[in-house]
Amino acid sequence: MTGGLAWVLAVAMVLPACSSLQPAMTLDGERLPKGARIAPADGSLKTVQEALLDQLKAWQGTPYRLGGSSRQGVDCSAFTQITLAQRLSLNLPRTTEQQADVGFDVAQEAMQPGDLVFFRTGRRSNHVGIYLGSRWFLHASTSEGVTLNSLDEAYWKRHYWTARRVLF
Repeated sequence: MTGGLAWVLAVAMVLPACSSLQPAMTLDGERLPKGARIAPADGSLKTVQEALLDQLKAWQGTPYRLGGSSRQGVDCSAFTQITLAQRLSLNLPRTTEQQADVGFDVAQEAMQPGDLVFFRTGRRSNHVGIYLGSRWFLHASTSEGVTLNSLDEAYWKRHYWTARRVLF
């Protein structure tokens, strides 16, 4: 990813101002007004987006490793599992297929920060990331490691499968 951390910080400054973002939801299902704060696992008060961006900053560039679940190497489903546990106190199952059964389906136009986004990347392979807002998602990419991408990029647009709301 070009621009590195400076680019991520620029995105962080732009995202909260985006009028297309939906109100966040608490873990117990109550809707928060736009800009409201939640208390992630680290005890600080942050929006879902801020918590996800903090995780991205901490893990950015961690290489992809199938079956990995550490900063030495992580796969996509381990990254979503670890991120939602560490930043939002939500426990997810380990595999992409299991995670695709959690929560409920959400249309692309109704996605909110924290929703899981799924892709069919091969005949027998799937991929998962976490929606950040404004059509961006963070994930453990096989080619770039932990990074941020847009749903509007040709590859991700072509392979998009579904989104699931797991924060409710």
